[in-house]
Amino acid sequence: MPQKAELTREAEQALAHRQLEAAVAIYNSEQKPREAYNIATTRKLVACLIGWRGLSVPQWDLLRRCLDEIALAEEFKHLDPCPSGRHTVKGKVITVHEKATPQGIVRKMMVRSERGYRVYCTVPKGLDGVERGAEVEFTCTLEPAGEDRMLGWGSNPSAARERV
Repeated sequence: MPQKAELTREAEQALAHRQLEAAVAIYNSEQKPREAYNIATTRKLVACLIGWRGLSVPQWDLLRRCLDEIALAEEFKHLDPCPSGRHTVKGKVITVHEKATPQGIVRKMMVRSERGYRVYCTVPKGLDGVERGAEVEFTCTLEPAGEDRMLGWGSNPSAARERV
């Protein structure tokens, strides 16, 4: 494995100026085989910053997105995965859209629960006019969605109300 370059003061100042100090800790941490894309990309971009004494605007944007994804992944580690069975979901509506089915047009929504997991389900009758950003509460049968432990499919939603 090639020797990594020492972090320069100019590189540290450039990262601090853009409020991307987290990249320094990632760059200085021990490299692991088969590490996540965002961590590997962050390392490569900081190495480019050291070698080239600068990054292009798209590279800065990519570095910011990678750090945001890393922070989000760290946050998700501490959240509860989607449970299974009949549960009351309290949370915020992330998306609402209409979907054409053989039975007609159906409104679907994605809700991020207070416990961190997301639920995709039909908009219940009590929430007919719900829009993105609304705080809601409803009961439905949850089924975790395969490999994504933070996503669940909701069915038979009922007892729905918009929270204030």
